[in-house]
Amino acid sequence: MSPLSYAASTTVLADGRPWLFVGQVLLFPAIGVLLLVLGLRERSKARRAQPPPPPGYPAYPPYPPPGYPPQGYPPPGYPPQGYPPPGYPPPGYPPMPPPRPTAGRGLIIAGAIIIGLSLVSTAARVANSAGEHKAAENTAPSVKVGQCITGEAMASGVIGPHDVTMCIDPAGVFEVASTGGRDAPCPDGARSDTDFARWTNDASTVCFIPNLLTGQCYATVKHPVGDRKRTDTIKPVDCTDSSAEFKVVQRFDKADYDLCDAGLHQKIWTMPPRTYCTGPPS
Repeated sequence: MSPLSYAASTTVLADGRPWLFVGQVLLFPAIGVLLLVLGLRERSKARRAQPPPPPGYPAYPPYPPPGYPPQGYPPPGYPPQGYPPPGYPPPGYPPMPPPRPTAGRGLIIAGAIIIGLSLVSTAARVANSAGEHKAAENTAPSVKVGQCITGEAMASGVIGPHDVTMCIDPAGVFEVASTGGRDAPCPDGARSDTDFARWTNDASTVCFIPNLLTGQCYATVKHPVGDRKRTDTIKPVDCTDSSAEFKVVQRFDKADYDLCDAGLHQKIWTMPPRTYCTGPPS
């Protein structure tokens, strides 16, 4: 396959929003983990700051003691005046142990809540994306003739409104040449054996012509041929990049074999009329 010959048949996937993915899958759980770690650290510091119990700290006696209360208890006038007696508890009796520290509890709770909500949100998004993917298999993509999309969108099968870009943008390497039903041919009358990049799903067919800019260098992007029958796409690169394979020297919006200068390779489409003259990167 030459760098200007493409045949691709892909399926539509769910609409991708990288910023939302980063927030749900990476940022929010990271914040939750950070709060959880800070809370556990605060609690650990508080515990280390507590004085240790005295050696031989006795266990509290069973309550109530055996035989308590005696028969007829409590006596009239209980408790007596001045109870408890001065000096109670007796000297030397160990004090009650200090309460367990609560430092860091708020951070721990907040971190656990954020992590839990992030997991629930991610699971819901995965389920929603699966539903969108299933629905997209029977829906025509929202692209029109003359619009351009990126090579990444073409390769992944994600063709949504956010994938449409200006045709003067170097990243917009594919221009919509025709749209039709599932079995519609491309403008050259062919379906599987065509020089157009052909995208299909269960409802529609979109055929693309390469949209290459004069003076720009490009590289072929290899994709494995599998269930989606992906073949090569292209991407714009710097002419000094080692991956650069060819440079567009001339571009004409008409079809003519006598337009390119000597020594240049040419590629022609008649609908829409387009002629590219390419040479080595420099």
